[in-house]
Amino acid sequence: MAILVDELREYPGTTLPFRAWCHMATDGSWEELHAFAARLGLRRAWFQDDHYDLPPHGRDAAVALGAQEVATGELLLRMTGPRGERARRRALAPSGLVRLRGGGGPAVLRYPAGALVAIGG
Repeated sequence: MAILVDELREYPGTTLPFRAWCHMATDGSWEELHAFAARLGLRRAWFQDDHYDLPPHGRDAAVALGAQEVATGELLLRMTGPRGERARRRALAPSGLVRLRGGGGPAVLRYPAGALVAIGG
């Protein structure tokens, strides 16, 4: 079980006191993540269903306490919770598979000539 942090990303349109942050998640239990967050001085109310956001100084503190630095894609594949489950399902799906849900899907489907297209309902 590990505490994971991904790379910092810029979010220029925010009204927060910082413009860059990363995500801190776990591939273990929520209790482990919350205990680690408490060691960083984070409030439980800042938990966002499956992760905490950390500004640059928070990321540095997390790494100093033993958080593992990973790419965002790896964080998603390893994290506990709904986002991790969705990322793992996508990673296991055959390439080129398109799923349409509701009325918000694409207006046009494009696929290579000779491709097998299966439509289910």
